[in-house]
This record gives sequence, C-alpha cells and structure tokens, in this order.
Amino acid sequence: ELLRKYDELAQAIFIDMFGDPVKNEKGWEVKTIKSSTNIITYGLTVRPQYMEEGIPLISARELRSGFVNYEAAPKISNADFKKLSNKCKPQNGDILFSKTGSIGHSAIVETTKDFAVTQNAARINFKTEFYEIYFIFALLRQEAFINKCISLVKGNAVKDLQLGDFSEIEIICPPIELQRKFSEISMKSNNLIKASDNNSITSNNLFKSLLQQAFKGELVK
Repeated sequence: ELLRKYDELAQAIFIDMFGDPVKNEKGWEVKTIKSSTNIITYGLTVRPQYMEEGIPLISARELRSGFVNYEAAPKISNADFKKLSNKCKPQNGDILFSKTGSIGHSAIVETTKDFAVTQNAARINFKTEFYEIYFIFALLRQEAFINKCISLVKGNAVKDLQLGDFSEIEIICPPIELQRKFSEISMKSNNLIKASDNNSITSNNLFKSLLQQAFKGELVK
C-alpha cells in the first residue's frame, strides 16, 4: 500500500511538472529511445536449470512492484551464469522493462551483485547526459507511455513488444536540471511517507496533503 501511494504521488508530480509524456503539450525536446540509450537489449532465450540456491534469474514477474524482487526469483547455478553473454547480465544503473506478456513493469537496477535477466524483460541503459535515472524511470511508468507501448505489441497468444519498435518511440527530454528537481521532490515525498508509516492515519493524511500540493503545483516551487 505504501509503494502504491508513493507511485501514485510520483506520477502526479511528474504530470504536474512535465505533462503527458506522449502528447507533449509543454513542447519539450524529444528523442527516440534508441538515440538516447547506451544499451537496449533483452536477456537469455533458453532457460537454464533452476537451483535452490544460486544466481537470481529475473523475469517480468519480479518487476511488478517497481523494484527488482531478487529473493522471489528462481535461481541458476554460477556455472550457467558464467556461460551467459554480457547482454543477459544487467549492471548497476540499468532499467529493466517488461516487454512480453504483461507490458510495462519496470525497475531500476541498484546493485552490483550478479544476476541474470530473461528475454521477457528489456535491459536499458540511458545516456546520463540526456536523462536523470529517476526521471526516466518515472516516465517509463506513466500510463500514457505504457499504453503507447501496448499499442505496438505483436502476437496473439503471447503479447510481445519488439525492441525494434520500442527503440523508435519518441520520448520527451526536458532540461536535465528540471529532471533533477523532479528527483529531489519525489525522493523527499517518499521519505516523508516512509517516516509516517508507523501511523496509518498520519500517513494517509500526509499522502493526501502531498497529492493536493502536487496537483496545485506547490511542490515544484
């Protein structure tokens, strides 16, 4: 519930500051995903044997919360992990985005520990000169952007967003200083909600207050 509240608040702040990222009513500069990334690929296509202990193998299922759920993921052996190509091994600072089945779940990689990713999740690394990671993460989680992705999926039995189509999507690119301002505000709001978590009434009232401020534009002053 706390994560859901934070996500709702972050989305409200994003819309208040930048508008709809697909319609781009505020006239921001736009870039294709392909031109603004260092890496855009997906993980292994053949499933190794699962182990009780070992290296986490992350799929779209482990991205549903907005965080990478390493504990719940199936495990593969160190030997199988070492055989994988580097494209299957996400790095700290990458974003994972579910591209098959349930489209649009995403999470930031915030660890240097070894893990692998399956083919149903895209591994994306955005150029830091264009995008601040918490801004682009919020953009990828916007409903309008996810709906744009869904409109491009192929397949009947299993929906799949092909990376060639995904990489040609145009996304807004506001000034990096404003992106950083968004990150500061959203992290501050997140910390306030967490701090009040021991009192559900206080937390709920604080959330409503922050949400009202976001819609009024008061958080971005």
